[in-house]
Amino acid sequence: MRKNALLGEHQALNWLIWGACLVTLIFWAPLNDPFNAPKSWILSITGFWLIGWILLNFKNYKSIQALRWATILALIFLLTLSVAYVGTDNKYIGLFGAYQRRTGYLSYLSLIILFLAACYLFRLSNISKLSNSAMVTGFLLSTYGIAQHFKYDFVHWNNPYNAVIGTLGNP
Repeated sequence: MRKNALLGEHQALNWLIWGACLVTLIFWAPLNDPFNAPKSWILSITGFWLIGWILLNFKNYKSIQALRWATILALIFLLTLSVAYVGTDNKYIGLFGAYQRRTGYLSYLSLIILFLAACYLFRLSNISKLSNSAMVTGFLLSTYGIAQHFKYDFVHWNNPYNAVIGTLGNP
């Protein structure tokens, strides 16, 4: 039984870490919104996969005081977010966010899920996975930034401010 739980934790931790890294790295140049839309898609996919893991494993973690407080605070934030969504006039923008921002209900719900998954999954014993993924992500971002600086970018952005925009869309 415990081996299956550990396997589930291992898979969930990988989804959390590499999903978060992919959200940082991904963009899709042919889209009208090449940065925020793909990031929102990956964030939602990662979050909604992890909500299944959280719901299946909540009973194993509910006795830990710190996790209980994190869950309560996340649920309070979710409640206020839900009230704001219900009270908005434009449900489409409330759900998905403004054009080229994607900061709507779904994105914040996914971030709440990632927060809870991180609270439940991270321990000092697996912090090396986090640092390794941060190193890989940082290396890829740095490499892409250097390539942009030396005008070897494979995407020809129309950006009058600076040649280096990274994967977040900001010069």
